[in-house]
Amino acid sequence: MKFKTSILLSSVLALSIGVAQPIFAAEIPPSVITSTVTETPNNSMTLAWETHDQEVTKAVAQIVKKSDPKGFSSKNKLVFSSSDITFKNGRAYSKVTASSLEENTKYRYRVGDGSEKGWSEEGQFKTASTEENFSFLYISDTQFDTAAGDGKKTEQMLKNATKQLKDKVDFTYLAGDFTNTANNPDQWDTFFDVSHNLYQDTFMVPVIGNHDSASGLYLDNYFPSPESGKQITDLELPYVYSFDYGSAHFASLNTENITDEEIDQQINWLREDMQASDKQWKIVLFHKGIYSGASHITDSGIIKLRTALSPVLDELKIDVVLSGHDHVYSRGFVNGDGTKEKAELVHPANPLTVFAPDAPLYYTIASGGLKFYNPKNYSVTAGDPLIPNYDFLDIKNTNVEDEASPEGNKMTYSQVTVTDEKITFNTSYTTTKTNENKHLETFSIVKEKQDEEWSADKVYVAGDRVNYKGKTYEAKWWTRGEKPSDSGEWDVWKEIKHEGPNHISDWQSSKVYVAGDKVYDNGILYEAKWWTRGEKPSDSGEWDVWKKLD
Repeated sequence: MKFKTSILLSSVLALSIGVAQPIFAAEIPPSVITSTVTETPNNSMTLAWETHDQEVTKAVAQIVKKSDPKGFSSKNKLVFSSSDITFKNGRAYSKVTASSLEENTKYRYRVGDGSEKGWSEEGQFKTASTEENFSFLYISDTQFDTAAGDGKKTEQMLKNATKQLKDKVDFTYLAGDFTNTANNPDQWDTFFDVSHNLYQDTFMVPVIGNHDSASGLYLDNYFPSPESGKQITDLELPYVYSFDYGSAHFASLNTENITDEEIDQQINWLREDMQASDKQWKIVLFHKGIYSGASHITDSGIIKLRTALSPVLDELKIDVVLSGHDHVYSRGFVNGDGTKEKAELVHPANPLTVFAPDAPLYYTIASGGLKFYNPKNYSVTAGDPLIPNYDFLDIKNTNVEDEASPEGNKMTYSQVTVTDEKITFNTSYTTTKTNENKHLETFSIVKEKQDEEWSADKVYVAGDRVNYKGKTYEAKWWTRGEKPSDSGEWDVWKEIKHEGPNHISDWQSSKVYVAGDKVYDNGILYEAKWWTRGEKPSDSGEWDVWKKLD
């Protein structure tokens, strides 16, 4: 068997589900549409949809570039079909995988049974870029329960997010627990009905939560988990997958009802997957947060996951771990032994910015529904990589349950923006009583952009930097084929030695600096007074742009 992998791109087309009874006839258009990518979201996509047509025998998708003025009449449209249809509870669930798409391209699509009256309304998605900056919406634990009537509250949060982030996010990551009861179709109706247009022009990346893993696995009907091409394990475990987007490599793990063997095989897969990636940022996704700020912190299953995963995530130099489950807003840099890693401050506010330390950032986004949890007093058991009193966190429990508050609780979401040098979390919340939308915090982590590896075939010019056998070199003039390690004092390559504190680099002539930026030049620390590029710090006088600090 192979690991099942699913990258979910859920461009959920916001069609009104309504209350009409199922009609058992042909040419009934789909009522719910999602889009799901494989491990190559830059050139492939899986489209899935629901219909009440019990006679459907074929699943068909038409895809055309958004820029094509002829739309679905164009001779350049792509057509994909399959017989992958599942019937359950009076509904039909279809899926089709589209391939050979172009990178970083907007597409329009429609799906159906191929009949003229059986087409869905139009949806759209954009394939991934492997180079550009990008943003995504991060939410978790919407956990709809129709009996509790919580759909209207989450609907308001999603409306607020839609208004705030329209055209600003490339996909949505929902960190598990889509509904309260995985095999309850009414709860899934609510999930899609209250989403409106939020997902229509984006895709979704899901992980499976404990409320998603009941028999029947409706999550797989709406957001299919395709087979992995990696063939890493003998276990068939859904929602274990990885993909690249921009400067980041993402990997999703399955934390639900898993055995020790399944944990071990996922760890083996993760090691191989991460070690094969040269992306600047490495981000791991799973539902059950192992370092969060509320009452799940000492659940037996969490302790088992934390004991197995924490040292490995630290060892693999994972930058960020994004989770849910504990229904609380918390974050912190945590070492593999459970101790807190202090991050070096870059800017104290607007936004709060730190240098990425040598430990993963564990981030829990709280609840997108009406369940909220509180912290508790706990004891640390032997062998558990944990310290008392949630002291491994920088923010322990901002979003604790507080029904006594005039505002009520806080349903939280974050816009996560990723560039080569920075990841920024712009987090907001909607109050459960007053439906107000407020800003919670903006938090960034930054790191130096990695220099490329030296290549014998590439031309380099003065100022270009490369890595060679673990060292950084800078070209003094035009060169090709000359190994950096063969250079002497009068040759083309100069070894760059960072003599100052971590994260303060040597001055580069091609780089833009702004007020407050610090650099080393000839071993001396300087700080920029204002915007500058190309002005050498050691050439500056008292009234020039650079100020000597030591």
